Amino acid sequence: GPRFDYDPSSLVAQNLLTYSQEFDNAAWGKSLVSISANTDIAPDGTLTADRFVSVGGSFPQISETPTLQAGDYTFSLWVRSDGTTQIAQAILLDGTSQAFTPTSTWTRVIVTKTGVAAGSRGIVIATNSGAAAASSFYIWGAQLNRGSTVLPYTATTTAPYTLTTARGLLIEEQR
Repeated sequence: GPRFDYDPSSLVAQNLLTYSQEFDNAAWGKSLVSISANTDIAPDGTLTADRFVSVGGSFPQISETPTLQAGDYTFSLWVRSDGTTQIAQAILLDGTSQAFTPTSTWTRVIVTKTGVAAGSRGIVIATNSGAAAASSFYIWGAQLNRGSTVLPYTATTTAPYTLTTARGLLIEEQR
């Protein structure tokens, strides 16, 4: 009989953000931050990681505001130090935050929020201080998915992406 090369019921991919690797795009609002595009090798081996450069001040940040259905959501972002002195940073999902300090190793920072209300909700990458010094670090692969578990990263450009049915290679015996 037919055989799948994976469990088709377990495959789901979703990223509700746009321009998930292009933080210099206008889809990402910026306050006291500039983005230098494609300045480092990303976790997937491509030259697509951007440099987040904060001038300092009160909570320098970039953000997107997707419109969501009510439910649980998980936001994740890959981060790495650019070799400069690092200070506390944070990612936020509708006000729920996860602090981090970039290190020399690519790390996926994850925050989950249960009970998100329907409507426009803020996704923020920020310096975690109301009086922050200037800082910079590399970012790549922003992802927002429904549910309380982070999914494998899926890149997006002009539109969010959701895969609700399994796709893959079906292997059948010769007929």
